[in-house]
Amino acid sequence: MSKLNIIIIFILFISVLNADYTNLLSQIADKYENAATFEANITQINHFHQIDHSLKSEGNIYINNGINVIEFITPSFQFIKLERNTLTIYMSEFNTAIIKNSLDNNISAILQFPKLLTNDLVFDQKDNEFLIFDYTKNFDGINDIKLYIDEANLLINTIYYYDEMNNLININLNNQKFNQTLSKDINDFVIPEGVVIERL
Repeated sequence: MSKLNIIIIFILFISVLNADYTNLLSQIADKYENAATFEANITQINHFHQIDHSLKSEGNIYINNGINVIEFITPSFQFIKLERNTLTIYMSEFNTAIIKNSLDNNISAILQFPKLLTNDLVFDQKDNEFLIFDYTKNFDGINDIKLYIDEANLLINTIYYYDEMNNLININLNNQKFNQTLSKDINDFVIPEGVVIERL
């Protein structure tokens, strides 16, 4: 077999492989985007490189009727709520809330993580039981995003990215539930009275 034929076969193989993963991403995106409700446990680790410190936060994510909420229970209670074009961040430790009417913050992008499954995401490699996908460009201020997708159940398991300050963020999703009654009423996530509110 000539070198030219080998090259042609290799190119055809890569083209078929990329088409397969494009179809796979489409199936995964449909599963998340078409879910009436979604709930999962979330563990987020922020690696602050400038001070050589890591912070681990644990809680839950809820999605229902276009309202997305991340609730962190440890190390201190806070919630991040995205409703239409309004982003609300409440931090009990500081008795403070931030309300922002624009979506240029990378927090809101993670709240809408199913939208990460776009054509800009390409297959990188297989690592044990996970399929790893990389972004070809930045996503709303988030850099070098990697999505780890469980090959067995085709669920997003881990999201890695660098924020605008070049800190590494590691998010793990577990116990994912689709189209089930949420364990909490999403409307209960409101700013308590007496909290200092900053509007941006």
